[in-house]
Amino acid sequence: MLAILMAGETGTMDFGTVFYRSKDSIKNLKIGVHLKKVTSSSIVPQAVIEQKVGSKASTSSGMHEIRRQQEMLSQREEENFTFHWQQKFYSQREFDMYKHDRDWDGVIERKYHSDVVNLSERPNRRLFTYVNHDKFTNQKENLQYVTTSPNEVPTPLAVKVANVRRRRTATSSRLIDGEGITPKVNIVDQKPSTESRRRNHVIVTPEQTFYIMADLSEKDKEPTEDDEYVLCTIKVDANGVITMKPNFNQAQKPYKIETDRLGKEVYLYTLQNCSNAMNHGEKNREEKMYKELYSRHSQYLSSLVGTEFEFPPLGVTRLVMYGEIVSARNFEYDDLFVRYIVHVPSREQGWNSVSGGSLAGVTQTCITKVENRDNVAYFSFPFEAEMFYKKPVADEEDGDRIINSWPKLFFEVCSLDSWSRFRPEGYCAITIPNTPGEHVMELNCWRPVGPSIVSNLRRFFIGGAPELDDLTYTHIPSNFQGSRLSRFGFKTETSGSLKVKVNVLLQSQEFCFSKTAKRAGKKDALMTQLGSTVDYTQIRAVIDAFSKAHERMKTARENALMNLKELSLDETTTLAAEEMHQQ
Repeated sequence: MLAILMAGETGTMDFGTVFYRSKDSIKNLKIGVHLKKVTSSSIVPQAVIEQKVGSKASTSSGMHEIRRQQEMLSQREEENFTFHWQQKFYSQREFDMYKHDRDWDGVIERKYHSDVVNLSERPNRRLFTYVNHDKFTNQKENLQYVTTSPNEVPTPLAVKVANVRRRRTATSSRLIDGEGITPKVNIVDQKPSTESRRRNHVIVTPEQTFYIMADLSEKDKEPTEDDEYVLCTIKVDANGVITMKPNFNQAQKPYKIETDRLGKEVYLYTLQNCSNAMNHGEKNREEKMYKELYSRHSQYLSSLVGTEFEFPPLGVTRLVMYGEIVSARNFEYDDLFVRYIVHVPSREQGWNSVSGGSLAGVTQTCITKVENRDNVAYFSFPFEAEMFYKKPVADEEDGDRIINSWPKLFFEVCSLDSWSRFRPEGYCAITIPNTPGEHVMELNCWRPVGPSIVSNLRRFFIGGAPELDDLTYTHIPSNFQGSRLSRFGFKTETSGSLKVKVNVLLQSQEFCFSKTAKRAGKKDALMTQLGSTVDYTQIRAVIDAFSKAHERMKTARENALMNLKELSLDETTTLAAEEMHQQ
């Protein structure tokens, strides 16, 4: 049995290629071929028959003789045959060649000679096959034309090169790591050639090929290879993908093939899938077998994973971050790499990190390329961190107070050239978002600048420049204890930008009770604490700025009222003086 599932198709009534996928054994494949000659040359023998029985044409016996001769002629010009996968049938040319006794060099040639000698006659006439180990090569598949003209004729050299089987070039015999023994198969080529790079840049899946051919030679002439035409090509790879060209006819019109001889004879042929179909009982047994197999596999996976879902303890929030340093853009020098630090607040603030997680790291060195007038270096460097938060005991009496401290990410972009000149290119920092999901951020970077031109000269010639001793200074230093932070006199300049992608996962048992709390009209304590965590500092800054602006507006309004009162008083005094003067 062979169950075939269509995976894709190109072309319906042409010689396009179709792709099937099958999990069954390919040896069960059967293809029925029907070949028939339809040219006008088949009319000529009919005229000869009519001349031979011209005197008998008026009688019923003469008409019967004509019909019988026509049926015999049509049967000779028509052939039906069913081919199995990799089943060898010899053409007339092969039959004549292998029946002679000679010193056949190859094992396949000797086997063919033995088979032909044991055959009394060929079961086929025009239809035959080429199997996978035959030396036949379809020139139309391997020829590479120079132009797109349909009238281009390949040169004799191109035809001969197309028939040469492509083999992998063996690596040169040489010493490896100074040892005197060279392995027989070396999968690593230290000096690959251009042809080797072009051929091995993709994965090549082993496949078997099966050709169904037709010998359309004239009966009174010796058959040659030029009279052999490909009717169907079938290729099967190790993944069960069946490539067929052309497709089965099914209920469609037959395919047409025309000879290259002077007569331009035309043949029609059809391809049918004659594989044994599965009956209802076999389908049920197969479905039951697959269902049981999948059930056992799922049980095996469940036993490995476990049935209990891992939860953090009650009152503990788990924060898992999966990040990626995507790219760096528009920095001054090339050969960039990035250092990063995941800053976790102290235990006194309720935070704790997993010891196994990497909270600091460095990326690989990347060379920039020009993209839309920007110098871009792509890192695609992944990193992850896992942290836990539990409300401190001292803050339990404060109720649903907002969490002021939250983990942060600090980045330092550096460059290191071939002369080992190290330069800091930029610094930036972000607060890890408190909302779960994916977050893509473009961070603008800055770097410190020296007080004189000497630092710029040192940076250009020998490398080295002012850099931060503590990366937390890009936000709020970890050792800062005051209420106001002044950076007056600290000179900086903008550099490039860093693109970072962060995926955040929050897990807590309190999330399970959030819907129940909302239905009961209660306030979700955890969501209240997490609601404004990330933007707390920014919101406080906006509120302070608004308060200052409000105070300035209030002061300006009071001053305007005082000025208006003074102006009104001056006008009243002036009017009174004028009236007294007039009197």
